[in-house]
Amino acid sequence: MCCELLGLPVIDRKRGKHLGRVDGLLYDPDKAEFLGLIIRRGGVMPRTRYLPREQVEVFGEDALLVAGKDAVAVIHMPSMAEWFRSLRPAKALCGTPVVTAGGRWLGTIRDLVVDVERGSVEGYLVTDGLPDILVGRSRFLSHQDIVLAGEDVMFARSEPDLGDCRGLEAGELSAGDLS
Repeated sequence: MCCELLGLPVIDRKRGKHLGRVDGLLYDPDKAEFLGLIIRRGGVMPRTRYLPREQVEVFGEDALLVAGKDAVAVIHMPSMAEWFRSLRPAKALCGTPVVTAGGRWLGTIRDLVVDVERGSVEGYLVTDGLPDILVGRSRFLSHQDIVLAGEDVMFARSEPDLGDCRGLEAGELSAGDLS
């Protein structure tokens, strides 16, 4: 899940150098494609960088490993900045309402479920609000059930199959188990 990647260090395998921490995930909601990560390095002059998914050699439990510092691109070129604006940061999704095409409220998005190896967005964890969050309960909404990923609201088909995702949240299911 997306939130599990946030805050993880990105390390250059060749030199053992810390390149920054994962600050966000970029994806294309129309293509259901996980494109890469936003990396931030602190200090006096903090820098935001982009790490394409294909450049990550290991998506580890405690760190992401890349082949070298060239895997991470500094975001300052006008063409890259324009491309960047057309994508959606996954953390901006948290709290987004999900409504059916028939106008029924399904809940709000709590997290994005991605297959990091294939680069695909599998779906979303949807919660009914604070009571669900307190007991750790969410439902899985497949990306295939999304009709429109709008700016403020996500629309799902009229009767989506909201699956129980207790195993997914506990780490028992992988994205491959959802198909």
